[in-house]
Amino acid sequence: MSNARFRTALLGSGAAVALMAASVPASADEIDELRGQIEAMQSKLVTLEESQEAAKQEQQYVAAPANAVVGGDKPGSFRLPGSNTSVAIGGYAKLDLIYDINNYQGNSFSFGGIPLNAPPNSARTEADGNFRLHARQSRLWVKTWTPTDWGEFATHIEGDFEGAGGNEVFSNSSSFRLRHAYGQLGNVLAGQTWTNFSTPFEWPGTIDFFGTIGTSFVRQAQLRYTAPLGNGMSLAVAIENPENDGLLCNAGLGGCTAAVRTGTAGTNATATAAGVSGSRSTDAAPDLTARFQWGANWGTVAVAAVGRYFRVLEGSAIAAMTPTSTSYSGADDTAFGWGANVAAVFNLPWGNDSVGVQGIYGDGLGRYGIWGGPAYIASNAGPNAAAPNIQTVETWGANAWIEHWWTSSLFSVLAGGYASFNYPTGFAQGFTDHIVSGHVNLQWKPVSRATIGIEGSYGHRETTAGLQGDATRVQVGFQWGFST
Repeated sequence: MSNARFRTALLGSGAAVALMAASVPASADEIDELRGQIEAMQSKLVTLEESQEAAKQEQQYVAAPANAVVGGDKPGSFRLPGSNTSVAIGGYAKLDLIYDINNYQGNSFSFGGIPLNAPPNSARTEADGNFRLHARQSRLWVKTWTPTDWGEFATHIEGDFEGAGGNEVFSNSSSFRLRHAYGQLGNVLAGQTWTNFSTPFEWPGTIDFFGTIGTSFVRQAQLRYTAPLGNGMSLAVAIENPENDGLLCNAGLGGCTAAVRTGTAGTNATATAAGVSGSRSTDAAPDLTARFQWGANWGTVAVAAVGRYFRVLEGSAIAAMTPTSTSYSGADDTAFGWGANVAAVFNLPWGNDSVGVQGIYGDGLGRYGIWGGPAYIASNAGPNAAAPNIQTVETWGANAWIEHWWTSSLFSVLAGGYASFNYPTGFAQGFTDHIVSGHVNLQWKPVSRATIGIEGSYGHRETTAGLQGDATRVQVGFQWGFST
């Protein structure tokens, strides 16, 4: 007899016994005996129901074979056989179709490198009408998560094809380069990723890879500790890889060159009239960063700071002197640079729209702003002097954007940015004074992991000498995402 039929029989027997007890005259002993039979039947019924529920659960749960790949703890992840580590693999393939209406900009819009219009009656430096297709932005990443007694252990390895190399004549090969490589155990992160000073949540959704001016865009090795403060707040501090990005200038010649760290004391590189190319700088201490961040349903805000230490050794001979005749006294100069970053994204009360704003200011900020200004200018006291004098460069930048969804799959981003530089007196020398950027696009998501869009970009650069340059670009992007 099946469980269902047995249960029906029990219920029927119990009902019959109850009716007999109610309708047939009986002694007290007989009534007690009937009640006992009813209670026994009810007990069997409860036991039967419990066994049926256990059997149902057992049928729903089927143990996976030892060599099976099963779902992981994170969305889109899986577990390898015999492992408690969740693994996810993803990335995207992207094609960019680019037409530079004026002033060719290469693979991505480089606002700090916009060519300048030469003075009147001179050859113009702009190049109009350039077409380019490439897939260099395509990327691949692998992430893992493992529960431990010390908290979650996570790793992230990611790269793309924006590295050097590539032969457009034949294969269009592009070198694979490292973007992220780090591990995080609990609150401690070690490896290469976005600097703790930057705020990726605020970056606008441009089709152009570099995005807008007035933001921070640096990846580097670091050791970071993040302290959760509750209610969506956290405080992260880090020591990060330093990279000297000042200019070395000679006051007597008026020229500058990028800082270099080659050679040893007592030797010289060949000096040129354009600058003191044998001068050396050192990375004597790590960069220090801190960031407070607060996120909630209304959006996210963050305040970040960076501190930098610069040291420049004495310079080499200038062009008018014989390099081997120079003697070194060991003179050097040091300076401190710093920067502050305030960023916010607010979710608007309608649809999926949002707005973002950011402001960055610093004295010696340098490479922590993507607009390309030097962190400092180190000058010699005169044409025959070697002792350096570091003067930091004051910079500031800002950007704002709005993202509007026209439909559930069609959206636009409008973004604008500005950056400005204030150089030490006597060392302007035609450096970039300010930069303006603008982006507007229309993007369509036909499926969840695919985005097709068209974007117009504009950039303007002006130097302290009054030279100006403009660049305008139209770009179409096809981004095909994938992940486990």
